[in-house]
Amino acid sequence: MKKILFVVTFLYSALLFSQNVMTPEKLWELGRVSALGISEDRKNVVYQVTTPAVITNDFSTKYYSIPVKGGAASEVEDYTALLKDSKISPDGKYKLYHEKVKVNKVHGKDFYPEMEDSNAQIYDD
Repeated sequence: MKKILFVVTFLYSALLFSQNVMTPEKLWELGRVSALGISEDRKNVVYQVTTPAVITNDFSTKYYSIPVKGGAASEVEDYTALLKDSKISPDGKYKLYHEKVKVNKVHGKDFYPEMEDSNAQIYDD
């Protein structure tokens, strides 16, 4: 009798404390949080929350600022005014950027300029 009572109690508690199953739909409901940086005065963290809309197949993005020492987050309209450009050096003399640089000729049009529509790639090693 004790075994039956134990099994019934165990099954009932398992049903009572069961969690919701994580489904793709539940994951879509969650917002994607991305940190953008710390404000220039170093008092707030600025982040964005992107929420997908399955029906319209697009995303909506909202920007927030939250104090570093804790507190409630507040929505921000123009987050660029709060953040310092991380690509500029502290003294303001240099700016970090990138550009594509071709190291080796590999495309067909590199070897045969008259074949501009070529999408072939040529490797010799």
